[in-house]
Amino acid sequence: MTAYRCCACNKKVQELCLAKSPQDGCLPVCPDCFKEIEEKGKNYLTEILDGYLRNKPHSGHITRLEVCIALWEAGYPKESELQETINKPSGNTWQAVVDALGKTRAERLERLLLTGISPLVAAGMINGNEPQSFSPAYLKGNKAERDAIAVVKKLFSFPDDLTLKVIKNELKIDEAKKIDEERETLRRQQESCRLKYLESFLEKHGVIDAAAVARKLLARVREAASQPLPQWENVKKLEKMKEEKKLAWEFLTALDAAALDAGPGAGEKFTLAAINFGGWKDIRRWARLLVEAKGDIASRREFEKEKAVARREAAAKEKARKAAEKKEKDIAHEKEVVKAVKNRLLELGIEEALTSEKYRHLLKMLPDEYGDILRLRYTYELWGINGLEPGWAKEQPGPEIREWLQDKLSDDVLAEAWHDRWVTAKTIATELGISEKRAREVMEAVGYIETENPHYSLTGPMKLSRLNAVLRWADQNKEKIDTWAGASRRAKEAAAARFRAMVEELRSIPAKIAHMTSDPAPLVCFWLTLLNRAAKSGERILYELKDRTLRELVEAGMPHDLRYLEGGDKEEKVWLCDRCREEAAEMGMGPLDYIELIGPCPECEIKPTRPRYYDLYSLVFAFDGIGKFCYHVPYDIGRKYLPGPASIPANKKGVRGEEGAWTFGRPLNKIERNAFGLEEIKENLLRSLDNLRNIRQLSQVSGQVSGQVSGKEALTL
Repeated sequence: MTAYRCCACNKKVQELCLAKSPQDGCLPVCPDCFKEIEEKGKNYLTEILDGYLRNKPHSGHITRLEVCIALWEAGYPKESELQETINKPSGNTWQAVVDALGKTRAERLERLLLTGISPLVAAGMINGNEPQSFSPAYLKGNKAERDAIAVVKKLFSFPDDLTLKVIKNELKIDEAKKIDEERETLRRQQESCRLKYLESFLEKHGVIDAAAVARKLLARVREAASQPLPQWENVKKLEKMKEEKKLAWEFLTALDAAALDAGPGAGEKFTLAAINFGGWKDIRRWARLLVEAKGDIASRREFEKEKAVARREAAAKEKARKAAEKKEKDIAHEKEVVKAVKNRLLELGIEEALTSEKYRHLLKMLPDEYGDILRLRYTYELWGINGLEPGWAKEQPGPEIREWLQDKLSDDVLAEAWHDRWVTAKTIATELGISEKRAREVMEAVGYIETENPHYSLTGPMKLSRLNAVLRWADQNKEKIDTWAGASRRAKEAAAARFRAMVEELRSIPAKIAHMTSDPAPLVCFWLTLLNRAAKSGERILYELKDRTLRELVEAGMPHDLRYLEGGDKEEKVWLCDRCREEAAEMGMGPLDYIELIGPCPECEIKPTRPRYYDLYSLVFAFDGIGKFCYHVPYDIGRKYLPGPASIPANKKGVRGEEGAWTFGRPLNKIERNAFGLEEIKENLLRSLDNLRNIRQLSQVSGQVSGQVSGKEALTL
């Protein structure tokens, strides 16, 4: 049985009632709410209606019931028919109510618009759509009006101005039809006059099949005159379209004037307008005939056009010539500036080459007022692509440039800027032999600038000081610098001594292990740990030796704790070829969807999913008094000699992402690299493995002999 939803309490019920109010119209509600509305008064319906419009389902969309109510309030259909539609809202009944508004779609649309319903809702009803999907926000926008205009134009073929008046109820349908018919009659008369004059004009100039050419030409002109200009288009193409539209309107205006014989020279004006169309491909044939017929007019226009082109070309050449002369003059002046700077440096005893990089460095170190007068514009033309010192740099500059540079820039400022540079606290510490903390104190004393750090953007601005200022301050505070340098030197020596002690301590560990136990297994694990870290330092070839060692330890029966860490599968990867990638983009599909639905071609590359690719085995070997050694083995390698995941207990399983920071090892640190070389680690590991194998073989032989002796004793007994 069909269930309906009450607009007041939002409950589903089998029957609806219409609650009426003079201010708010009607609202379908359940019998309980209808009784409550009757008791509390008609104003209570307004409160419910406000809440319903704010909180009703489907984000406030217009429902079938609201449209029915609007039709009823407009006087059609009858209350009984409306009640039948509400109680049985099937598609056939709903369409029957809409069809009853009139015999034709035009009559139905006119009747719906008179009810005050939104034009978009009315258009949707005429087209057989349900009105549930029309949201109030959509109906209030301009798009609703545009859609309604499109429906009216489709039904009646009205122009835009008449359609807009019909939608706004400013004009009735019959009146709009009459105006449109009058316009169509006038247009046909005007079109007939145009065709007759154009046909006679073409026949006069010897055009074959003038009637067909005239119809084709007029259709092309109308198309160009009415073509819409796109909002986003290439500038040149848009200008061309505007020009075509302008020429088309000139053609039509001149043709109308000539057809009506309006004013003197109408025929000649039309000829000029036709000649302007000579560049269009589809009318070149007859346009050429027109040019021959009116050669004097065409020649005069062509002559003026050629003169204008010649003037533009001459102006462009003159502008380019002046720009080239100015550039050449500027380069010559900048050459003299470079010569003057180089000669001043030679006079100061600076023999270093003046490259483009050194010149830029000089500008950075000079004060701003000096850098501005020496700044160059054509550095590439002066130094070339390599930036090396040019051969002409050592030539003598002009006397005027030389005197000008001497007045602007003193020798002291030039020499200091050449040797100076911006330095950080670390560079100052290296230059003076002090700690970076003391170097920052020096920077506070001499002053610094703050600039963006190009290497570490998250650390804030970088502080820089001038090296010459730092050196001058160091000369003035020599005792303080010596004290700081001595403290820094002693700190470095103490750190070096501690480092050497840690290296010696690490080198003594194998001897301590050998002294504590005769079992070679702890030494195997010690050297294997260093080998594993060396492999993670970049020596990936060592992983084969690591896996072989772990396998021997396990097969030798060494006690260990085994865990299984799940990391997941390696997903499938797809590389589509260019053709398949373009097809996938056209279909709006991703590579994986394309491969699944369409399939790859021979040129596509596919790597299938690899199950358990990131899973690991965790092995921990523990020795009393020595420590624990932990190793990890990928599933593909460990499954050859370790139990499968299904046979491992649940409490011995984990997830890779939940493990600690150094779960999967680390590379060798500085102490380990200085304590043991790679070859030494490999030799000691192999030697320990040999000892382990020998002990294992001896234990096996001892067990066999013990078994034989026990058997003989049993027989004797």
